[in-house]
Amino acid sequence: MWRHLRVNTSNSFSKPIPFLSPFRRGKRSGSAILVLFLTVFLIGCSTSQIKPVDIFAEDACAQCKMAFSDQAFASEIIAVDGTAYKFDDIECMEKFRAMHSEVAIAQEFYKDYRTKAWVEKGRAIIVETGIKTPMGSGKVAVSDSLQAKAIVGQYPAAKPISENSSGCGADCCGEKEN
Repeated sequence: MWRHLRVNTSNSFSKPIPFLSPFRRGKRSGSAILVLFLTVFLIGCSTSQIKPVDIFAEDACAQCKMAFSDQAFASEIIAVDGTAYKFDDIECMEKFRAMHSEVAIAQEFYKDYRTKAWVEKGRAIIVETGIKTPMGSGKVAVSDSLQAKAIVGQYPAAKPISENSSGCGADCCGEKEN
């Protein structure tokens, strides 16, 4: 039978093709197929990247329980257990993290103010602006520093109207106004 596949070259010298050799031998062919199967299996079952969860009309903010009025200000936390905590304002997410330190965070995402695309925490730039956000924090996320400078220049941060840490001046975030 065939022990090696031979290839003729211009100088009439034949060489075995080594990568086919294991498949031509009895006992090795099974082990080569097993190695190939395990490699494909492990590549296919590798851990996937954590992705943000879509926000729907019926969703409410995990902190203030309000409906989402504009997704340009949305953010979310994906917990290690897979739970998605959605927020209508960056300030709500910050308060939630402070109040719920027991939640093991796998990833955080912010909506880019201009594109409304999800941006991972490590790539997002949070800026305080004069833009009216759902809870009045004025905080928006963008994906690059040029956008951040342009937005801050276009919408400079206004002086807070109350001492409430959310900046909204009401009892909407579980904190009473002084």
